[in-house]
Parts: sequence; C-alpha cells; structure tokens
Amino acid sequence: MKREETIAAQAGQGQTRDSSLVLLKGGSQSPPVFMAHGLGSSVVDLLPLASQLQFSHPIYGMQEKGTDGLDAPLERIEAMAEFHLGAIRHLQPHGPYFLIGYSLGGLVALEIARYLSNAGEQIALLALLDSYPYRNYLPVVQRLLLLARLAKRRIASIIRPRPTDGEAPSQALQRVIDIQNRAWRSYRPQFYEGKIIFVKPTVPTFLPDDPFAIWASLAKEIEIETMPGDHLGMLTTNTGAVAQALSRHLAEAGALRANFH
Repeated sequence: MKREETIAAQAGQGQTRDSSLVLLKGGSQSPPVFMAHGLGSSVVDLLPLASQLQFSHPIYGMQEKGTDGLDAPLERIEAMAEFHLGAIRHLQPHGPYFLIGYSLGGLVALEIARYLSNAGEQIALLALLDSYPYRNYLPVVQRLLLLARLAKRRIASIIRPRPTDGEAPSQALQRVIDIQNRAWRSYRPQFYEGKIIFVKPTVPTFLPDDPFAIWASLAKEIEIETMPGDHLGMLTTNTGAVAQALSRHLAEAGALRANFH
C-alpha cells in the first residue's frame, strides 16, 4: 500500500477514534510539529511538504471533521481549533508548540495558538502559509485592491475560458467545501500576542498579496517569507522552497527553545 493511501486510511480512522491527528513523518526529537490543511482538502495534501521538512521531530497533520464523508463538518473556525486542541494536548500536554497552517488551516492554527498562549503555554513557532481572513475583514484599501484584482481575473476568464482538466468534487466533498467557506466568511481573527511567520507566494491569485498590511495589526510581531509560484504551488510545484524556509524557522525556534530551557 502506498504511503498516501496509508495516511488516507489513518485519517479516516482518526475521525472515528475521536483524534484528529495523523502522523505524516516520524522523528526522534520532541515536541512534535502540528500542521493544518486547507479548505476542501485533507492531511494527504500536506504529505509532500511534511516529507521535505528537515526537522528531526515528528510531524502530525490535523484532519478536519467531514473530510471522510461520514461526520458533519464543523461550521466555525473556532470549533475546528477546539476539535484539534484535545488531541494536541493529549499528545503534548504542555508547550512549547510548533504550529503550521496552510490557507484556511492557517486560521485554525492561529486560533489554536491563541488558545494555548492565553492558557500560559509557549508557542515556539506559528507559521501561516498564504492564510488570510475573508475579504470583509480586511482593511478597506486591501479589500478594494483585492476586489479590483478579482474583477480583472473574472474578465480575463471570460475572454480566455479556462479548460476543465479535473473531475468535479463529490457530493460529500462539495458539502465540506461549502461549510468551510461559510466558516471562513464568518471568522474574524482576534489579536495574537505572539509572532507570526508568514509565507507568501510571489504570484497573487484570489487572496491578498500584502500580508503585512493585514496581519501587522493582528499580531505582536510578523516576519514575511516570499516564495516562488502561486497559492496552490506552495504544496505542489514549489514545495521544496517552502519546506526549506520552514525548516530554517523550525531549527531557529528549536534552538531558542533549547536556550530557553
């Protein structure tokens, strides 16, 4: 059985065992790294990135409810974070914690970091991979710039229709996508008393392209890394560059943790 198929099977089992964590890569050190996947996807999509991280700690993916087609998807970002917190604290009762989130998963990771930080735990690393609030909660200038870019993309797509080269989502997956979209639209991030490592692609797509203008007022500190490619390429064609940057930040956070202790 291929590793991807094994992980997919584990993800399904994880849902029924009341645990959302799936081991993506083993490691000899502690504590582990926890990664959250994007909207309408699963922990399997995190495997290419996890496998290339140069960090000797175990890496776990946080599988959202509903991605197996059995359980009802959670309808709020805060509920998604709460769902993972029990499993995380069961595996690792106390910090420091390493958290990474891609796209929608970045907002889930942020909520987990906020909860743990407010509970007095240390967050060694919080990395958001091209993750933003819904446009209604962006600063006015950023919202207008994004809407203008999206309008241009719609016009371009009418002039040059994009060929359909993939299968339509299944009914179960489409339900997950719709519910997670609503969760994204209703989530308004609160201030985080810590540092965010933000990894952004060079090519803007359907998301804003100035993370500092958006996250600087929502976090105590932000550091931005720019990677080649676009949003989807971060987990596919440009995974190596993203993994290299994250590996460096994980190593630095690990060193700081060692010095702290």
